[in-house]
Amino acid sequence: MFRSRFASREKILGSSLHLFMIALYPLGWVLITAIFGGRVMGMDTLALLAYSSGYLAAALVALHMCRKEYEKVRLFDPNSKVFNERFLLFSLRLEYNRSKRHSFPMALVIFSFNGMTSVSQRVGIDPEDLNSKLVNPVLQSIRTSDILSKLDNERYALLLPNSDIDGAQVVANRISAELNRELQKLRLGARVDPVYGICGLDCNGIKAPEDIMAGAVQAHLEASDSVRNKVGICGAHCN
Repeated sequence: MFRSRFASREKILGSSLHLFMIALYPLGWVLITAIFGGRVMGMDTLALLAYSSGYLAAALVALHMCRKEYEKVRLFDPNSKVFNERFLLFSLRLEYNRSKRHSFPMALVIFSFNGMTSVSQRVGIDPEDLNSKLVNPVLQSIRTSDILSKLDNERYALLLPNSDIDGAQVVANRISAELNRELQKLRLGARVDPVYGICGLDCNGIKAPEDIMAGAVQAHLEASDSVRNKVGICGAHCN
């Protein structure tokens, strides 16, 4: 939802700028020729005008392609093909303001794939490549309005609009089930026990979107240190 709104605005502005530059360049050439050459257009200037216009058009196309690649890098993680931390923080601020304004629930889940290092060493697969293979089952177990982002090589974040803490726990259990089904399909002969940290608007002490992020990070750290409980609900930051 946020990505489409953001991308549409950028596309409109970019297209308008390109059209303006293409239309303005020949008019400026005609004006300069009329002022300094004593005539509006001659055969000796047509070739140069055609070359300059073509060169400008090619430069604009190249600029547009570079800008599209930059947008992908700016909003997406190039390896896992999911949103990156920058887009997550941008979306978190928007969703926090929307949820507060309309009294809607929201939750943030930070999780990592526990045990992937030992599995990757046993089957001879790079841990980052194995993590990328497990992104698809995560995407299949969430809604289209949910935003999955990669924070670093080990941690992912899932923004859940219109979901409270209980709903986030249901999503966490569904993700774990989908991940283990995917491991069975890959015939890796192992289980993965993701570690989750959950925080939301219904946690104590939440006054800004940064509090939700900090609470989810703290909850994930506590769950990582726990032997039995792998789903942490808010951290010390929220108390």
